[in-house]
Amino acid sequence: MTVSWRTGSADKTTYPFFFFGAISLRMISLRTISWKAVLVFAFFTVLIAAAGGDVKNKRIADRYPLGILVLGLLSLMAGFPPSLGWRLSGLIAAGLPLYAAAVLWPSSFGGGDVKLAAACGFFIGLPGAFSFLLWMLALAGAWGGILLMLGRAGRKDRLALGPFFVIGAAIVILG
Repeated sequence: MTVSWRTGSADKTTYPFFFFGAISLRMISLRTISWKAVLVFAFFTVLIAAAGGDVKNKRIADRYPLGILVLGLLSLMAGFPPSLGWRLSGLIAAGLPLYAAAVLWPSSFGGGDVKLAAACGFFIGLPGAFSFLLWMLALAGAWGGILLMLGRAGRKDRLALGPFFVIGAAIVILG
């Protein structure tokens, strides 16, 4: 999120955060939404912003996984499930397989993908982290296969995984 504190101007990536802040504060003041719903809304706001950056630049900035970790901690402090142990297990369950793949096959996953998966695993917790990872990888693999069959991508082309993070998290959290 790039904000010039001298001029007060912001780039396009900060608009979802300002929008989220204004809407959620208004809804809380009207008592029409719970804090848990606000945290889930914030989670998806950050995740969608990360997906947009991934699609555009093929890079996930560190601020997005960090923001999701903070939201997970806020959720934990507010007393929402899962517990800290399940959250840490989710972080490992979602992050470690991608990390292992990135070490074994260096062009398979980027560092941003690994960090974002681990942060999502922390927010979701275990066993949801397994489902999240399964949905995310299955959908990304299917989409990559479709692109290969249509001749729109080659075997060495990189696929932005950000949108699949959003879809996988939506299936697990909202489904």
